[in-house]
Amino acid sequence: MSHLHNESTNYKTTLNQLAEAGLREALSRYNLSLRNRPEHNLAYMFVEQCQKTPKDYIHSLKVLESFLKRVGDYESLLSIYPQSPSQCPSADLKYVSRYYAYRMHEEGAELKFSNGEVILDVVTHLPIRCLGDWKSFSCAEKLHSALRKQHESINQNGEYNEKCSACITFFHNGQINGCIHHHLNPRLTNKGNITM
Repeated sequence: MSHLHNESTNYKTTLNQLAEAGLREALSRYNLSLRNRPEHNLAYMFVEQCQKTPKDYIHSLKVLESFLKRVGDYESLLSIYPQSPSQCPSADLKYVSRYYAYRMHEEGAELKFSNGEVILDVVTHLPIRCLGDWKSFSCAEKLHSALRKQHESINQNGEYNEKCSACITFFHNGQINGCIHHHLNPRLTNKGNITM
């Protein structure tokens, strides 16, 4: 029993160390700093729907946070932190949509991207398997509402637009005007509210 406990503790330690390093790298890349904002001060953002409590919303983001650590999406992780910077990039729809699949697809099924690529755990390097524990759309709606309010808190409003790999490549090569599809409006980060 203690062997299993030690394995679990080592796993969590490694997962958190990777996440901390990933967050530092993301903050450095965008020249951002975390805000000094205690989590409990965010509760006021989540009282809009009387059926749900602030704790429900914060719990939804906390569980998503654990998933994003497992898949290694530290930019999205940064966007849902209570202390996330006010001009933080939006979460990545590619990964957040997989979280919905993780909770809603058949229990035990390998989690995959839309192109069929299997998603691996960053620590074990084994396929992540779906929980299939969301039996009602109300669970998804709760997370949807929490994500909407969280994106509003980091000034990401309006239609969601994904970052463009071509724009990023051009930018790193000194061409700052974007790719042929986004000329003069380069998409270097995810922008907008992920729920729109």
